[in-house]
Amino acid sequence: MPTTDHCINLSPLTGLKGISSLLIVSGHFLTHFSPPSPTQYGLLPLEYFSHVTLFFLISGFTLTIIYTPFTPPIDKKTFWVKRIARVAPVYWFALLIALPSFLVYSKSVVPGLIITPLFLQSFTLVGSELCSPLWQVSAFAGCYLIYPFVITSLSKIIHPKRKDATGISEVLINVGVWKLCGYLYITPLMFLICVEYFGIPFGVAHRWILFRAPQFFLGVVLGCIVNSYESEIETVGLTQVQITLCTEILSLLVISSSGMCTVLTYTFGIQVWFRYQIWLEFLIPPLHLLWIYFLVKTRNGPTLWCLNLRVVQYLGERSYAIYCLHYPILYFCTWVREGKVSLMQVRERKIRMGPDSTLAEGLFGLEFGDIVWVIVVVVFVSDLTFRYVERPARTAIVSLLRNGEKNK
Repeated sequence: MPTTDHCINLSPLTGLKGISSLLIVSGHFLTHFSPPSPTQYGLLPLEYFSHVTLFFLISGFTLTIIYTPFTPPIDKKTFWVKRIARVAPVYWFALLIALPSFLVYSKSVVPGLIITPLFLQSFTLVGSELCSPLWQVSAFAGCYLIYPFVITSLSKIIHPKRKDATGISEVLINVGVWKLCGYLYITPLMFLICVEYFGIPFGVAHRWILFRAPQFFLGVVLGCIVNSYESEIETVGLTQVQITLCTEILSLLVISSSGMCTVLTYTFGIQVWFRYQIWLEFLIPPLHLLWIYFLVKTRNGPTLWCLNLRVVQYLGERSYAIYCLHYPILYFCTWVREGKVSLMQVRERKIRMGPDSTLAEGLFGLEFGDIVWVIVVVVFVSDLTFRYVERPARTAIVSLLRNGEKNK
C-alpha cells in the first residue's frame, strides 16, 4: 500500500493485516481443528478475535484516507462497484471451495445457499456453518453499503483541511467528534452487556453487523481526523523519536493484551477464555486506534521494520484471500490427514461442549505438528487465488465500469 499525503505511510498497515491473517488462521487451527483435552477446548488456545476487530478499524481508516471526504461527494455507484470488485470474487470462490462440505454437513442448506452468497448472514444470523469467517465479510459489505452516506455527515462534524487550522488540538476540543466516538465505542459494549444478561450466545456479538459496524466507523473517524490537517506531526508536537517510542509502547500493550488469553485459559478454564476474547475485541479499539495512528506516522523502529519485511508485505497483500479461504482449506487438510471429514466428530464435540455452545462448531482432526504444512497450503492457495482470481476479477470489473462511463 503506497504512502499518501500528509506524512501518512500505509505500508505498515498492509504488513499488520498479513500478520493478523496468519494469527487468525493459527487461532482457528488450534481451537477448532487441533486435538482437544478432556477439560478444555484445544490444548493451545490463541487469542485471535481482536485481530478481526483490527481488520475493521484498518479498513475504515484506509478507505477514508483514499476516499478523502472533503473532495467532491463520492459517486455511490462507482464506489459500490469497486467495493464489490474488491470483496466478491474471492468471497464467492471461497464459497465454491466450501460447497461440497457445506452440502453434506450443514443443517441449514437452503437458507445458507441463498443468504450467504448475497452477503446477508451478518444481518440475518443465518448462513454457512463450514465457512464461518465469511460472516465478517458480510458485515464489511454492510459497512460499505452505508459508507457514502456516513462520510457525507462526518464532513459536517470534522472540519476540512485548511492551512490556518489549529490542528489536532481543534479535534481534542471538538465535542461533536468526542460524542460520535463515544457512541461508536459504547454501543457495541451495551449490546454485549445485553448478550450477557439475556444469555444470548456470545458468538452473536462476534458476527453481527450491529457490533461490527461501529468498529469500522471508528476507523473512518480516525481517517477523517488525519485527513483534516496538513501537518499533524508538528501540530501534535512530537518528534520522530517520541513517535517511534509511542509506537513501540503501543505494540507491547497490544501484544500483552492478547497474550493474557493463554494465562486466563490455564487459570480459569475455556469459558473464561472465550468470554475474554469477546470482551477484548470490543474493549480494545481505542488502543488499536492509537496504534494505527502512530504506525502510519513513524519512520523507524523495530515494529516498522518488522511490518515492512518483504514476506510480511507479501502476506498482507494476500491477507483477504488468506482470511476467506483458510476455513475450507482447513477442512480439506482434515480430510487429507484423516481420510475423511467425520460428522461423528462434530456430534461428539457438540455433546462435550453442549448443544447450544457457540464453541461446538467445526471438528478436531489435525495434530499440532500439522500447523506448519497447513499454513503453507493456505498461503500457497491464497497466493494462486490472489494472482488468478482476485486481481484479474477486480481489474475486469473496474474496466467494465470505466467503459460503461465512457459510453454514456
